Amino acid sequence: MTEPQDAALIAALETQQRQLTAVLHRLEVARRDLVPARAGIWRGPARRAYDSALETITTTVDAGLTVVRSARENTAAAIAGVAGRG
Repeated sequence: MTEPQDAALIAALETQQRQLTAVLHRLEVARRDLVPARAGIWRGPARRAYDSALETITTTVDAGLTVVRSARENTAAAIAGVAGRG
């Protein structure tokens, strides 16, 4: 049987997991809709500057996705751990 404090902890972790899922979804939509594709019309320094900025944006968004996915997975593991001790 789950202890009362464990039930409250599990509820808080489940709330956190739902919120992380929502954040992950928003980041995935932003990655898909807002990060532009490579531009083929520019040349020279403008092209290099654009490609560099795009690479930075892509790397930052992808790192954010990785962090949020990891947090969600760790939250799921915490839920399982707390539920398993009861």
